[in-house]
Amino acid sequence: KGIIKMISTQDLEKWSEPITVLSEKFHLSFPNVFQYENNIYMLPETGDDFSLKLYKPSTGLKKWSHHKT
Repeated sequence: KGIIKMISTQDLEKWSEPITVLSEKFHLSFPNVFQYENNIYMLPETGDDFSLKLYKPSTGLKKWSHHKT
């Protein structure tokens, strides 16, 4: 099972606790987060699923949902 977590900071000294932002039944790693045409996307490595899956944030950046394969 794959899990992507995130932490955040405002001052580079105090960091939040890790929270799970994406969970799948297959391996996930190396999330590439980028902006394209005023939208934010994440493209993690999903080799075990033999596909490329694109995700968009659905609640700020704290929850991501599948957008396109």
